[in-house]
This record gives sequence, C-alpha cells and structure tokens, in this order.
Amino acid sequence: MALRPMACVLLLALTMTSASAAGADFPEIFGWPTLDFEFPNDSARQQALSSNYFIPGNSQPIDVQAVGDRVFITMPRWRDGIPATLAYVPLSPRECAGGGTCSPLLRPYPSWAWNTGDKECDGLTSVFRVNVDKCGRLWVLDTGTVNILTRRRTICPAQLLSFDLTTNRLIRRYRFPKDATKEGSLLVTLALDTVSTANNCLNTYAYSADVTAYGLVVTDTKRGNSWRIENKLFYPYPTWGSFNINGDEFDLMDGVISLAIHPELNPRTRRLYFHALASAAENYVPTHTLQNKTEADTNPRAFVMLPGERSSQAAAAAFDSRGILFFGQLTRNSLACYNPNKPHSPANIHDVAKNDVTMQFASGLKVDSNDKVWMMASKFSSYFLGKLNNNEVNFRVLAAPSRDLTRGTPCEEGTRDGSGVFTPAMRFH
Repeated sequence: MALRPMACVLLLALTMTSASAAGADFPEIFGWPTLDFEFPNDSARQQALSSNYFIPGNSQPIDVQAVGDRVFITMPRWRDGIPATLAYVPLSPRECAGGGTCSPLLRPYPSWAWNTGDKECDGLTSVFRVNVDKCGRLWVLDTGTVNILTRRRTICPAQLLSFDLTTNRLIRRYRFPKDATKEGSLLVTLALDTVSTANNCLNTYAYSADVTAYGLVVTDTKRGNSWRIENKLFYPYPTWGSFNINGDEFDLMDGVISLAIHPELNPRTRRLYFHALASAAENYVPTHTLQNKTEADTNPRAFVMLPGERSSQAAAAAFDSRGILFFGQLTRNSLACYNPNKPHSPANIHDVAKNDVTMQFASGLKVDSNDKVWMMASKFSSYFLGKLNNNEVNFRVLAAPSRDLTRGTPCEEGTRDGSGVFTPAMRFH
C-alpha cells in the first residue's frame, strides 16, 4: 500500500480541529453539513437533482476505511435520493487547500455505473460497511435493501464483493444463498480472517453480522460457500435498547453489529470479538469454531460473554496491531479502548478521546495498516429522528495514531513486546 504523501500530512495537521480527553488528541480530518458528490458534469448533476435521484440532505454516512491515499465512505440507501452508496475522497483533496473545515466532494467507487442501484443487481445496491485485507483488496458487504427508514424493500440478494485496489476492478462477487439470511435480515458489518498459509490471499473467511435477524453469516471465499450461525449472544438486550445522545432520545433494538478479529497469529487461538448494538456486553468466539458449522451449532459454550459491562452502548470496534480494542461509546460521545489481556471491567475500559460536538454516534471505526484509528462520527440520532440541521457540520471523519491515543492509559499495559510478537505471559484471560 502506498504511504500518505508528506504534503497531505502537513495539510491535515494545519486544518483540523480535535477532540481530546486524558491528554489525547483526535483530529477532525473531514467534516460535512451535507454530503455532496462529484458528478461527471453540471448537466448530470442537474438531471440527478431534477429527477430526485440526488436529494441533498438525504445521505447519511456510516463507515470509513482509509487505505493508501484514499478514504472510503459508505452511505446506505436509508431514503430516496442517495446517488452513491460507496464513495471515496482523496487524502489531499483540492477543496481543502484554503484551510478550515475540509468538505470534499465524494467520488463514487469504483464508478458511477456501479452505484446506480439498478434492479438488475449487477452493481451496488446499499452498502453499510467495508473492509480492507492485507492482500490489497477492498471487500464490500451489500445488503440489497433500500429505503430502510421509510418503505423498506429488498430489491437484490445480499452480496459480498471484493475489488483490487490497484486496478479498481472486481475480483469476485458472492451472492448469499437464501438459507444464509432470513426474512427481515440486514447484513451490515464485515470482518475478514485471512488464514496464514502459503496461499493466504485465497484462504479468506468473511464474517457478516445480521443486525436485525440476529445471526452471523460465515463465508469461505476460497470455496464459494457460506453458512449461518445463531447464538443467544447475538441478540439485543431490552434494558439497553433506549438511547440518549445529546438529548435525542430513541429506541433501537438492534442485535449483533460489531465484529473485530484479534491480531493473534495462531489460527487455533484467534478470536472474533462481537457485541450487539443494544448491549453493554462484550463477547468472543474462536474463529476456528466459526469455520466449522457443525462445531458452532453443537458447541454453544464456545461463545463467551466477558464478565462486566461498558457504561454505554457501542457500534463499531476494531483492534490495533498490539491487540487493543477501540470502540465508540455512543451515549458518552467518546472513543474508548480495552485490552483483552485484562478483566472486562470499568477500570480497564478507558475513554481516550471525548467531545460532545465532534464525536456523536461513532458508526464506523477502523485501524489502518499504520495503526492509525479512523472514526466516522455523525449526528445519526438527528438524522434518524428527521431533525438534522443542514447549516452545521453533521458528519465527521477523525483519525489519530493508536499509540498516541492510549499513551498513559491502562490499555497499553501488557500488550505486545518490542519485537511485535505476543509473549507467552500474554495469553488471553
């Protein structure tokens, strides 16, 4: 992967604001009152506006993924008028040369033709989240469902696609069979597990969270098959189904949403950590259990709930290379960390950055190959309730090195040693 140009580093450092707590800075990289797009020309833009194919203010970003000199952003088709469901912005956009809030136009990925949402189902219909693997592939989880907040319709089968980030061409497409989903399913989160073998780019498992039908779909991308797994820990908790974010109150009984694979190298001990949105619990399951449907179905004890709770619900989560888990605490407007080598208790769950304005509703969270934490924060509650103010910044991308964020906190104690390898004394609890 290409490293970020030095000019871009300087530009971002000069133009960003930041959220902070406990001495950590979490700079704002991009911010938008409403999302706008780079159309081929003015005529195409006017046609999109006049036909309501593009309705300004209707696009709500969910996920972020930084790789090389691009930052990818997803916009599920919650409502009509969302012209692209997957797009990117360059890390050194020309719109940001003047300083201040950087609000670049979004460029549909891999092209406008892929983002039409046509009923032939040859393109992208509605994407919640993406993920990049170590082999230079962008994996895209497409729900196939549109108008989720108005008149929900599933117009295409859910599908998993991978693109070569060098050529931006499709590598493979896998349409989920009917038995992988249920009526009302919504596949929203993707985690990738590339098994360490001589042919490791091919030997990849993908885990997809079904947030509304409370399941996990495992895809063996090498062999082109998938299976559905269900467990009680995928369900929401009624006592955690109410949210209050800066005074916006709403109920949302969503199940499993967060998937994060620990960087442990041994495939026999590697774990997938997960939690439901309406929950304060954290759970894990060995990845080798998920890769064997019979074992997953007959060994429910392999799915483990950690003792203790967070003080808030959380959506997305991600590990850095040291094995520290980052997640946004939604009702606290914060980014928190947790080291799984320690008990899952309030003393070991630490807010590393907090801001009631810039860090509302962390819906997307990734750690890139340089161990930089990227967050998509938005006023989702206002969007959800139909009270978004388009005259102020509503959507933000923030980023900072994970080591800067955790310096001096309980999270950094007991991580990897200087060689970057887990020491024998650092087995999971």
